[in-house]
Amino acid sequence: MQVSVISVGVHDMDQALSFYSEKLGIEVGSKKYYPEIVELKSSVPIILFAVDRKTEIEYEKDSYVAVGLNVESANDTIKDLKAKGVDLIFEEPVPFPLGMMTAAKDPSGNVVEFLEFNN
Repeated sequence: MQVSVISVGVHDMDQALSFYSEKLGIEVGSKKYYPEIVELKSSVPIILFAVDRKTEIEYEKDSYVAVGLNVESANDTIKDLKAKGVDLIFEEPVPFPLGMMTAAKDPSGNVVEFLEFNN
């Protein structure tokens, strides 16, 4: 088996599209089923699908599935995301077993992790 898609429930499709495409720079794919479903282009496609309400996750306490994105520099990513008004979970890079990272919440409360791997 292999992962073929990552599905992310979002309570406001327009806010989600703004976050993922404008703030994170992920290209929008098919909008054929907008506003119920929109595809984001990635090595593993990300499908945004409409739900009724946002989630309230307490990071590192609640269970969740996170979208993990590789970044060159956690520090630079934090600066860029702060300038774009992204809701960061960590204002400074934090270590994880393979390098440094930060995390943010999308407008629906879903977690996105930004991972700087050690070489």
